[in-house]
Amino acid sequence: MKGFALRRWLAGFGIAGVALAGLTWPKVQAEAAEAINDVTLTWAINNEVGAGAHFGGCNFLVAGLAGDAGSSRLWTEADGFYSASSGNVKIEKQAAGGGWETPTWATKCLGADGAAVAVSGTTGNRLVLSGGSGSLDRAAGTATINWTGSFSVVFYGGMTYWSATDPALEVRSDGTASLTATGTGYQASMGGGTTWAPITPRTITLANFAGVDLAAAGGSLTLVPRYADVTVTTPSGSVTGAFPQSFVDFQQLTGQTSYWYGDGANKVPGSVLVSWAAGPPPPSVVVSRTVLSADGASELTISGTGFDPSLAIATNPPLMGRSGGVYIAFGLFGADWRPSMGAPSSARPTAAVKWAVLAADVPVVGGADRGGIELLPDGSFSTTLSVSKEAADVAGTVGGTYGIYTYAGGGARVASFETVTPLVFEPGIPIEVEVPEAEEPPDPTGEFSWTITSNPAVSLGTAVQSGSSFSATGTLPSIKVTDTRSTHAPWTLNGQVTDLVKGSDRITAQSLGWVPSLSSNSVGAVAGGAVAPGVGLKDPKVLAWAAQNHPSGSVNLSAQLTLTFPSTTAPGNYVGRLTITAVG
Repeated sequence: MKGFALRRWLAGFGIAGVALAGLTWPKVQAEAAEAINDVTLTWAINNEVGAGAHFGGCNFLVAGLAGDAGSSRLWTEADGFYSASSGNVKIEKQAAGGGWETPTWATKCLGADGAAVAVSGTTGNRLVLSGGSGSLDRAAGTATINWTGSFSVVFYGGMTYWSATDPALEVRSDGTASLTATGTGYQASMGGGTTWAPITPRTITLANFAGVDLAAAGGSLTLVPRYADVTVTTPSGSVTGAFPQSFVDFQQLTGQTSYWYGDGANKVPGSVLVSWAAGPPPPSVVVSRTVLSADGASELTISGTGFDPSLAIATNPPLMGRSGGVYIAFGLFGADWRPSMGAPSSARPTAAVKWAVLAADVPVVGGADRGGIELLPDGSFSTTLSVSKEAADVAGTVGGTYGIYTYAGGGARVASFETVTPLVFEPGIPIEVEVPEAEEPPDPTGEFSWTITSNPAVSLGTAVQSGSSFSATGTLPSIKVTDTRSTHAPWTLNGQVTDLVKGSDRITAQSLGWVPSLSSNSVGAVAGGAVAPGVGLKDPKVLAWAAQNHPSGSVNLSAQLTLTFPSTTAPGNYVGRLTITAVG
């Protein structure tokens, strides 16, 4: 029997985009760094700072820079050195019945019970430093916050004291962080004596932190200073359990050094609370797919939120003086592309672009034909963009990054609007659909045909682990078979898959099974049998068939796909090819 033949090349139709858990490319969200203001730092430093002293009443905190006592001596109220409030800094201590109260000169050494604090106790006094500002990038895991103000730490009633000015918090992408300040004070001895000289201002690290998670921060961070695992060098040798080395070195000059390292619960630093008023969320972009075929064009759906129209005032026509909205561009940009950093427009070689502006301004920028789309007053948009690697390569920067870029429109420069969602173009594996040549029918009346009626691509998404194996599922695109031949000849549609590969790694074709299904069946078709993973589609398996003398008509075919493979499989994005063959 001479068959009929049909070959179709379907870009992207096949088992594509299967990724192991944790290393997939689903919809990707790009977030810009957010500015944070009115940031408050609250810290009791440690219990020693509020403890009773063997001489001088107690140790205590002071708001502001302490004055020059002229020698190592006890302070008096008449000195005017003590203050519980100075600029952005205030001092609080624990109150009776809970809560906090502002101490005075007379109450600074009293515990919450109203009695003089014991050497082994603490008043619980703490500093509250407000008015901080900085930026926080949750996606990158970085933050920088700066405060303006000073506080002083006084031991033994004034015999020795030091000050910290303008603290700064830096959070790094590896989850570590440091709180630093400018340290000043006076060289002194808690035992009195003639030692007294200003200490040259220097940067000291007040605390180091690890395991900082900005993604879950919300509007606050609770940071636990490292102490137990910190080893420092002192005049008497190495000690494990300490404040940072630069801080301990600084305290060698103040005479307080032994209170900042070694054993003793009162020496262990307390948690640092950093909090800020939750503002509007930063601009955020979601791209429907980020792993694309290097062959041909792909259409992406792109949505954004947080692009406040009032923040981007255009400096160029045609929207000069009004909201310039935001550009949504595809291209191959170099590292220095951001307008807010002074990059010229030539640093943004776009291969495709949309301009999101307020509804009334869409016609002003040329309407939909010129890429104009609506930016809603709440700062959100949704659009589609056709992208191709070839177009980006022609226009782009050698060595750049393919991506969806956003930045303020009309010449405005708004750093928070500048986001990038990287795109990956992988060599396409064409999906070949082969149908052998058919016999010349004895009766030329009627025809046999089949078409793919839904999106010709299969994505099994991100595999999910269960015990010693991964599994992923998907659905075969709908295929419509029509047979109006007067011969009512039998036909069969078969499916066969290649191994799914990533470089030298592979998932075998036997790992993919299916359960065929039919709908709108007027041609008398029968679904093929279920094929379990493990048997798989390495060899051709029947998707559907119709017997001799079936009625004329059509049927829609599909199949539920299941991929099961060992959990020892190397992570990454695996791609294979599914071939559908019609025989009849």
